[in-house]
Amino acid sequence: MKSGVIGIVEGEPRQVESYHRTVEQDGTPLTECIEVTQTHNNVGSGFTVQTGRAAVQSIVQEETVQITDQGEIAVVEEGQRQTKYTEFVFVPGEFVVVDSGSGVFLFDMLRDIVGLGSVERAEFDLAEFLSEHSESTPWQVGFYGVGSEAEKGVVYGENVLSDAHIGNTLKTSNKNQVGVNHRRGEEKVKVSLTESGYIDVYQPSNYESTDFAEYVIDEIIHLNK
Repeated sequence: MKSGVIGIVEGEPRQVESYHRTVEQDGTPLTECIEVTQTHNNVGSGFTVQTGRAAVQSIVQEETVQITDQGEIAVVEEGQRQTKYTEFVFVPGEFVVVDSGSGVFLFDMLRDIVGLGSVERAEFDLAEFLSEHSESTPWQVGFYGVGSEAEKGVVYGENVLSDAHIGNTLKTSNKNQVGVNHRRGEEKVKVSLTESGYIDVYQPSNYESTDFAEYVIDEIIHLNK
């Protein structure tokens, strides 16, 4: 796993244990589960990385159409059991990454059930990220709050901030996503990061979850506003 939505963990740096329980809601059994698949100790500067998956069931109201014996059509709402699922990477006391926005239910589970304290979706300072990697070549910039006509957009290319026509506009605009190529030691990293906490490391392609966690610790987590 080397992409997903980052949640910032504030609280005791305690490891997660596998968890499972079933409760009833209006007579329907609902199950929630956290399964820790691996725990890696002494990663990077000594932190712990846990990987796993989580699922939670809930009742959602959905409209259904019924035809009665009298030839009448009725549209009614019925409760349906729905299951949400995510994989995750967790560094105790630092952050958790879920594989998409639909997986942020795990933030609530870690806070309310596991009792890890506050777990909130990250909000990153992308201008600071670009400043720290001034030698990088941005290949993607999403901007907003520019002028009265062109309110927002995304530009792709090769070092788009140097473009003769739109480069200056991109440099001075508010940014909601950036993609850069930069060096990290001997590695060449291609990464995309959004203001709302989503990250995707495209290269190196052989990153394991521990490599990804170390990258987030070293390069990303301090950007949270």
